[in-house]
Amino acid sequence: MGTLKHLGSRSGNLEAYVLLGQEVRYMEEAGNLQAGRMEAWHSDKLPGPLHGARSP
Repeated sequence: MGTLKHLGSRSGNLEAYVLLGQEVRYMEEAGNLQAGRMEAWHSDKLPGPLHGARSP
């Protein structure tokens, strides 16, 4: 059986899936200065189950 994955642009509508622990991938424009804003999802600064969420 396949694995559910979410793919979308930076609209802000996919964060709920990240919080549920599902894999989310974002598309960004090349050279976008805000592309690093999702790095916090991979840091150790988030509490509990959010640490290490799969959101690039």
